[in-house]
Amino acid sequence: MTKNVYVIEDNEKNMKLFRAILNLIPNVEIFEETRGDLGFELIKSGNPDLVILDIQLPEKSGTEICTELRKIEKFKDLPIIAVTSFAMKGDKERI
Repeated sequence: MTKNVYVIEDNEKNMKLFRAILNLIPNVEIFEETRGDLGFELIKSGNPDLVILDIQLPEKSGTEICTELRKIEKFKDLPIIAVTSFAMKGDKERI
């Protein structure tokens, strides 16, 4: 059974790394977007099994996306991995 992984990441090097890792896993289809607003729409219109979500994205932050997804019944239990290279004290609690 194919698993759908959505990667919303604006840094090309990070996207390349996620792609390389995910391509090692059999039966994974990768969906990619670099902007937060478009990524949110991509997730909403799809059927994700996992989301890898950058916190600092253009147009809509990863925090906003996560908050909005949790308000939608279909996505309440969706596994989301939040990533960032600019973690600040308190970010873990806020996310």
